[in-house]
Amino acid sequence: MNTTERTAREWGRILKSYHGPSHIRSVLELVITAASFMLLWFSMWLALSLGYWLSLIMAVPASGFLVRLFMIQHDCGHGAFFRHRTANDWLGRVIGAVTLTVGVQPFLLVHLPITLLAASIGVWLFYVQHQFENTYWAKAPAWSIHEAALNGSSHYELPSILRWFTANIGVHHVHHLCSRIPFYRLQRVLRDHPELNVVGRLTFVQSLGCVRLVLWDEERRRLISSRELRR
Repeated sequence: MNTTERTAREWGRILKSYHGPSHIRSVLELVITAASFMLLWFSMWLALSLGYWLSLIMAVPASGFLVRLFMIQHDCGHGAFFRHRTANDWLGRVIGAVTLTVGVQPFLLVHLPITLLAASIGVWLFYVQHQFENTYWAKAPAWSIHEAALNGSSHYELPSILRWFTANIGVHHVHHLCSRIPFYRLQRVLRDHPELNVVGRLTFVQSLGCVRLVLWDEERRRLISSRELRR
């Protein structure tokens, strides 16, 4: 059975079986990500005395781990990382807060490039996950929350290393349809239901063209560029 034979609402019911986090897996993912980020952060701080360029080089992997921490915070916001709401809420607050423990100048020299890089990556990810050519756009009463979730979000197919750093956020169509699925189960959904791999599929190269898509074409039911409109 393919996606045309199942409605988005039916997919929502099917994917409920992936709900429910594993506390052991969640803690392991958190420890690996947080420990790696802290190690890189303090390595950058120590490297300031040797040269700022060395510190900036380490900002690249550090920003990747900060992106991953944000994705864990994102799962907490959806109540998908732990079973208990209080645990999700407090972990989200802790990740969202940065404690100022070194001098202001060293703190900014270390944390600012990490934050800028991570924020830029985050903005790009959330942009291409919704602003792609064949997205879903409808007016009431035709609009459906399930169709909008499944077909209005892209499946951003990234290389394995980038999928890990971004905590599978590229599987955004499944996440939007069932936000309670922990990020580490999203690839399992695609393995169990390969027909979902082709829904809203967007490669990295294809995503670069999304920058120019700014207008919705009602006739062709897709996003177009200003240049296409003039033509």
